[in-house]
Amino acid sequence: MADIGEAPVVFACHEITQNYPVRAIASVLDCSCTESVNKTFLHICIEFGGELHGAVNNAGILGKLASLQELQDDEWIEVNNVNAGGVMRCLREELKIMGEEASIVNISSMAGLKGFEKAAAFVASKHAVVGLTKVAAKEGARKGRIRVNAICP
Repeated sequence: MADIGEAPVVFACHEITQNYPVRAIASVLDCSCTESVNKTFLHICIEFGGELHGAVNNAGILGKLASLQELQDDEWIEVNNVNAGGVMRCLREELKIMGEEASIVNISSMAGLKGFEKAAAFVASKHAVVGLTKVAAKEGARKGRIRVNAICP
């Protein structure tokens, strides 16, 4: 499990390992940073023997709600760097270490299927997650029957 906040991910990991018969590790991950993503996946490979069988990519920030006329470049960049860029960075590393017949689930949003006023950056980023999922599904299928899907709550 990985999150940008250490306390929440350590707590969640502890709760899961206390209540279910699984092995889990907690990692601090900034999905907007390639170095952080690469470090996390190296850690996963070391801890779990180098092959991944499943992943869920659930990065997302809403950003400031503003009309297109009011939207600032830095706000657009930040939201898209986390939401679309984070999923892309994780998919890139996951597909490198996925075993055959593995599965990836990307969390998009209803905003990935339709538009909402004053949320251009978020809507565009979640549409990008849907598009990235389609690309990864085709590439994963060729690599080893790796299924890649998105849900849009």
